[in-house]
Amino acid sequence: MKTFWQNIKRRATAIAVYLEQANKKGISNVAKSAYFRSATVLICTIIEGMVYQLVKMYSKKTGNIVGVKDEFKGLHQIPRNVFKEDAVFICKKIKKNINIDDKGVTFEILNRYLKRNKIITPSEFKQINYVRIERNKLHLQSLDTRDTGYTINKLKKVSKPADLLSKKIISKLSKKA
Repeated sequence: MKTFWQNIKRRATAIAVYLEQANKKGISNVAKSAYFRSATVLICTIIEGMVYQLVKMYSKKTGNIVGVKDEFKGLHQIPRNVFKEDAVFICKKIKKNINIDDKGVTFEILNRYLKRNKIITPSEFKQINYVRIERNKLHLQSLDTRDTGYTINKLKKVSKPADLLSKKIISKLSKKA
């Protein structure tokens, strides 16, 4: 956990550098937006990391299981000429546990775990989900509008969950001790 907090400190330092640059006199709005965007991305990674840590702490008792998914085990393939279709299989549906560190575990799955287990309230979920949506703007291929107009107000909005998450992590740590 010590390394986690050290990494948060590093990201916070980088955010401070971006904010200092954004607030320099004479800087263009395009440059300001770029600095605020970079700071926003970093705060989103902090929030996502805090969500991960909180889920990890709460899911420890269950072996860090964060959900269940259905998988299908093929038992038999019916010959293609029977139904005049491509491969038809008889399968058995199997429930498989999803571990916090499994490939495919997403920010959204972690958020839903917190909400489902009443670790966060519906309004806190909404705040954290907003961060997830903003963080997903890293994936340029999924944007269908111009990714511009980053401001200090947007940065403040994505920063909101940091306080509540840090309090929940600290509270859980103090109960553990």
